[in-house]
Amino acid sequence: LKHGGVRSGCWELPNGSILMGLYGRIRGYEEEGEGESTRSALMRSDDKGENWEYFSTLGYDPASIIDYEEPALLRLNDSRLVCFMRTHRNPTSDAHNMAMVVSEDDGFSWTPPKFTNIWGYPADLISLQDGRYLMVYGYRRPPYGTRGVISEDGINWDVKNEFIIRFKKKKGSFSFFTKIKFRINESC
Repeated sequence: LKHGGVRSGCWELPNGSILMGLYGRIRGYEEEGEGESTRSALMRSDDKGENWEYFSTLGYDPASIIDYEEPALLRLNDSRLVCFMRTHRNPTSDAHNMAMVVSEDDGFSWTPPKFTNIWGYPADLISLQDGRYLMVYGYRRPPYGTRGVISEDGINWDVKNEFIIRFKKKKGSFSFFTKIKFRINESC
């Protein structure tokens, strides 16, 4: 891919293989066909990151109307993988709700992208100790900031109970966040 990027790092599969979500275009700017949309894909390494190969496409629109960017991946308790992607509609580049794809074969194949009812980007996901899932994402329209939402199954998200993590009074730079899970020592 040309003009590509990686936003959310890598994910290790139970067999030790590593997946890396990335997004970009096959053709570069000022090349013939430069109007193609951005796609998201997975790269895979079976040797602890020494070598990488294309593994699968997460989202791509051959009509070049929708850009799929910044994939965020999560392994569900039932072993499926779910991925959420930032989307934009062309030619205006207006941000649209996140799209979701699901894999039942460790990322080899994915469902077609489905728009969710979640607006914001980029997303990051984590499983919680109680079995639920947390998604955090930037919110780049008034009121600006960072928001979060909880899911019982990783597929359906309770947007009606979306909560504000960080509030910004005006438009400007936004943090690109990540998540870490840690155990609190209850004896402290």
